[in-house]
Amino acid sequence: NEDGVIDANDRTMIGDPHPDFTLGASLNFEFRGFDLSVTGFGAFGQQIFKCYRDFSASPLANFTTDIFKRWTGEGSSNFYPRLSSSSSYNWNKISTLYIENGDYFKIQNVTLGYNLAKAFRKFPLQTLRIYVTAQNLFTFTNMETGKAFLKDTFRDQTQSVFGTAQFGFKNMVFLDLTARNDWTSPLSWADGKVKPVFYPSVGLSAILTDIFGIDSNFLTFAKVRASYAEVGNPISR
Repeated sequence: NEDGVIDANDRTMIGDPHPDFTLGASLNFEFRGFDLSVTGFGAFGQQIFKCYRDFSASPLANFTTDIFKRWTGEGSSNFYPRLSSSSSYNWNKISTLYIENGDYFKIQNVTLGYNLAKAFRKFPLQTLRIYVTAQNLFTFTNMETGKAFLKDTFRDQTQSVFGTAQFGFKNMVFLDLTARNDWTSPLSWADGKVKPVFYPSVGLSAILTDIFGIDSNFLTFAKVRASYAEVGNPISR
């Protein structure tokens, strides 16, 4: 309050965890049997409280690499306080030191597919599409934690990768084959490491009313489906 004294009267709002606006985007492309879709989501205008920071000023505490920009003497930082073995008001009170802008935009889903039925028109199949999907592929942000995240490997950024083949015969019989490599499970294996898990699945369905030419006022549509899939999370191997 510019009275020359730093006390409780100087407290003010220094952040808002709620975004000013959010943004969603969806792009779809098709070209000669290929199809590509990209979806993304972002939030802007919010501030993040860095609760992972230690309220200690001790040189023996754990810090992020920002601590290298601390005050070390005249001409050094005017934002990050110096470290001290004694209690420091600069570190143990909440201030803008613990607040950062939380703007981000995340590429949520990227799917690339190809309809083989267009390439092999003599095949007795109406639909034969394969595609691969990657989720949470990339995040654009200036957040301190976000920068560390962006340095991770493709495997760490991509939570799941899907592959699917779809077969259709005369719009009566359908076969779906799906494979998923998943890194989302927080459960570790016997050696203590989190590893990807492979989940295959297969589904076969048939529209009986079309196969047998059933035309009845009592039965207009009948379909059967059988499927197999591996689900769950292995705790150890």
